Amino acid sequence: MPRKQRSRKPAAEATEKSPTLANNTSDFTSEIDSTSSPGRTSLSSSDESKSEREPVQKEKKRKFTHSKKGSKPAGEFQTYLWVTLLLAFWILDIGVHLIRIIFPLELSSFPTTTVVDWMRILYSFVVPLCFYKLWENSPGKVASTGMVPILIILTLSSCMQAVAETLVGRLQALGFDSERPVVENAIMQFVKPTQLVDVFEILMTLSRAGFNLWWISFLLTILLYFIGCFIKKSAKLSEGIQQLGQTSFAILPLFGAYIWYLVCQYQIITPFILALLIMLVYQLFEQSLYRITDENGQFLLQSMGIAVVFLVTWKWLLWKDKVLGEMYPGVFGVAQPWTYVRLYIHNDIGHLRDVISDDLIEKSIPEETLSITVPTSHQ
Repeated sequence: MPRKQRSRKPAAEATEKSPTLANNTSDFTSEIDSTSSPGRTSLSSSDESKSEREPVQKEKKRKFTHSKKGSKPAGEFQTYLWVTLLLAFWILDIGVHLIRIIFPLELSSFPTTTVVDWMRILYSFVVPLCFYKLWENSPGKVASTGMVPILIILTLSSCMQAVAETLVGRLQALGFDSERPVVENAIMQFVKPTQLVDVFEILMTLSRAGFNLWWISFLLTILLYFIGCFIKKSAKLSEGIQQLGQTSFAILPLFGAYIWYLVCQYQIITPFILALLIMLVYQLFEQSLYRITDENGQFLLQSMGIAVVFLVTWKWLLWKDKVLGEMYPGVFGVAQPWTYVRLYIHNDIGHLRDVISDDLIEKSIPEETLSITVPTSHQ
């Protein structure tokens, strides 16, 4: 019995001392943790600093790429491209026709190219280049296999039209009426040999072909560019990306006025309305997929809407005009702006003279200058 008691004492003592041992071991482990905690905190802080630096570095890389390419982020308004395109439209297209009316082509300038001719050639390269840069910076641009060939056709057709207008302008100064068939023109009666009439027929055919290719490729370019101007709603957009800014709102009426002039002067009212309807339907389709247009797409769509308002106003103002009503009948018959200028405005302004007149041959050009002879080869 006493042995059993002695054997129990160490166990009891061990149990009594165990809390102290546990406390000592806990203190020791806490000391180890305290000594090792700075390293852990430093590791965690370094991880946090790395995680903070990564998005900053990504933002720097994005900023660097945008500054390197010289283009704005996708979705922002391309101010310099739209302004360049607007200046090209108003100076190289409207300005050309205005110069031709105020300063008609003279016989002394026939052998040489004039400023108007070079302006038309410059238009053929500037406009497709601006459209290409706009397409390149669009957020959801169409594949290059669809856009680039259309831009090439737009450039070639513009060049064809520029060359044809240069030659036809010389003929019009001699009394040629491009709206009549070539054979019915009075000037063709003095052409010798008569086979040269076929050459003028080919010239007018190329002029019409270049014009048709031009307006088709122009409207297709606008449609394909508009298709690539859509952004997801979930994307982080900058403030005011869905609304027009001050710059875009300032040039919007001028751009809409040029589209009105383009549709009226070149008589492409029906294709223009069809293109606008396609754009509206496609916008509704994209909105069902939670996608919206960026500022460039809104600018293009609203400018075409302003052009429709100008078309309706122009038709309403000239609705009771009998002369223009006979020349442009029907609801979709809209008078050409330069036709209105030649009929009414140039009579009141002394500097404006009519370029196309049927009696120009009898007034200023003798019949001898109209005879074209080709020497035959002597065998």
